[in-house]
Amino acid sequence: IGFDAFKAGFIGSNAAKLRGTRWWDPKKTDYEMKELDLLPIYNFNVQDVYPTVRAQRVNFREHREVDSKLSGTTVDVFITDAAKSAAPLAQDIGAVAPYLRPGSILVFADFFFTNTVDSPPAVNQVLFVFGQLVSSGMLRLLGLTGSYGYFLLMRGVSRDSVSRLMHQWELKAKIGAVCKNATVASIKAMSSLLPETPKRYSDKIIPKLRRACRQ
Repeated sequence: IGFDAFKAGFIGSNAAKLRGTRWWDPKKTDYEMKELDLLPIYNFNVQDVYPTVRAQRVNFREHREVDSKLSGTTVDVFITDAAKSAAPLAQDIGAVAPYLRPGSILVFADFFFTNTVDSPPAVNQVLFVFGQLVSSGMLRLLGLTGSYGYFLLMRGVSRDSVSRLMHQWELKAKIGAVCKNATVASIKAMSSLLPETPKRYSDKIIPKLRRACRQ
């Protein structure tokens, strides 16, 4: 799980959620509170329900760190809240790739992040996923909830194979027909899973996604 490195950080919404709770120190400024350690808060909220869950702070950009924690394990469910564009998403998937198996569930939070859903094709995570990862047979869409996308891993992957898919997409995304096909596939997937498309999708997400290929 990627979650802001378990620090409150500079994100205003984090401060708004924490201010006034037992964890917030009113004597400190917001700037000082950006270093607030969220790991104890995560454990406090989770372990009453799931007492065997143990959270660990790992830099997913450092494969040695990831390997030191995950070596010999299998990841059945991988959730990332870190990515807002294609390359960071590919990095996150690549980091955990050796520990995934066919049938693993991948959950991408902020998948339909409004501020980036119309970003240029080569960095657009929605177009990358549907235009490359789904179309290549690596992933299959399971469902959508709000801004979350749920996918099933269809085959084993490696760090190198994920990196190659990202590189291929950066080249392919420049081709108008490829970008258009990825857009159509994305919208069809949303429509097939959401017969009554929520206004957030019909009013904001889909129109912005259609504009991405024009850049």
